[in-house]
Amino acid sequence: MPRPDLPAASALGSLSVNLARAVGPAIAGLLVARIAPVATFALNAASFAAFAVVLSGLRRPAPAAETRPEPFLAAVRAGERYVRFSPEMRRILVRIALFITPAVALWALLPVLAAHRIGLGPTGYGLLRYRVREDRRRAFVAAMHRVREARLRTGALQWGVFRAGEDPGAMVEIYTVSSWEEHRRQHDERLTAADHDDELEARSYADGEPEVTHLFSGSP
Repeated sequence: MPRPDLPAASALGSLSVNLARAVGPAIAGLLVARIAPVATFALNAASFAAFAVVLSGLRRPAPAAETRPEPFLAAVRAGERYVRFSPEMRRILVRIALFITPAVALWALLPVLAAHRIGLGPTGYGLLRYRVREDRRRAFVAAMHRVREARLRTGALQWGVFRAGEDPGAMVEIYTVSSWEEHRRQHDERLTAADHDDELEARSYADGEPEVTHLFSGSP
């Protein structure tokens, strides 16, 4: 990598890592729910194979005649010496290690925690049951359509609002998300202040707080 291109390459690498971290779990949860875990891991392996093919096809420019390629071990020792005698670099590496070590453990244990402690599957349904009087029902439905836009914009795959057949005074909102992690991002990261106000307005037409139920796929 030419030295002038290093800042842009570093920024692009950070962007791709954070994008994969945000989008990857949602896509994986959707694939596991729709096809199978084996096929999902096969697609992941195929993506690495494609990367290896592209990498093998890269051709570095020939070095200048007066320079010789640096041996691998010598380059490692040179890097070690640079870090040893650079306090700024040591501080950066220590901070990275202090963040990455617990973070990697957390990311690795999230699926285990979701499956065995909470009993969650890859696909989940959010169900909210509201008590709405007849004279407020039309205003409630109109407000819920603004809630629908927020749900779909922040990650829901499907959305609907229904009147319960056994209980005419109950309105039920149902929406589907690809994973529990995606649902948590909906509440913790993606809702805007306007989305929150729309949901509060819809709840103002109901009698009391809604009954919230989370349903998960029963398939193993």
